[in-house]
Amino acid sequence: MYVLQIFNQFSAFLIIPTLSAYLVFNLAIERGHLSYFYLLGGMTSFITVHILGHMADSQGTQKTLFLGTAIYLAGLLAFSFDSLPTWLTFICFIAFMAGNAGRNISLTTSSSHVPSPSFRARYMTFQGMVRDASITLASILSSSILSTQSNGQIEHMPILILLAIFTAIYVLCAHHIWFNKKQ
Repeated sequence: MYVLQIFNQFSAFLIIPTLSAYLVFNLAIERGHLSYFYLLGGMTSFITVHILGHMADSQGTQKTLFLGTAIYLAGLLAFSFDSLPTWLTFICFIAFMAGNAGRNISLTTSSSHVPSPSFRARYMTFQGMVRDASITLASILSSSILSTQSNGQIEHMPILILLAIFTAIYVLCAHHIWFNKKQ
């Protein structure tokens, strides 16, 4: 389960550290509008965690991880286009944030069932440390791949988007295999 958490966070944090700069310099979103993007992205993520958390408890994490990943990928794929209307970029940003939140709650719910109750706190603490390390590695990797043009545009984002897509799909498939072996 640690590996799934590593790749889940790695996928998101290849994109998250440079997303606001990418929105401004590559997708021509006004800097003043970013607060609306993050406000509604955060609110939608909060609602998504609540809804998918209930679904994970009642219907299982396979469905919620699939749903969260599908929403995440839809938002992520849209960032690979050079120009989108502002309203579509806004919707894709919200999908990216909400889908990522859905993936996180699904994996956290799954991983909470791995250890016995007497080891759960230690397991979850170590998992948090592993998750933070993968966030750091993803941020370092993304900053080493990306470069900036003289006009401020960020180059090589499609490479990170592709890597994020592959790691998100890996997490979904590996979770499915792990879940079916467990039953």
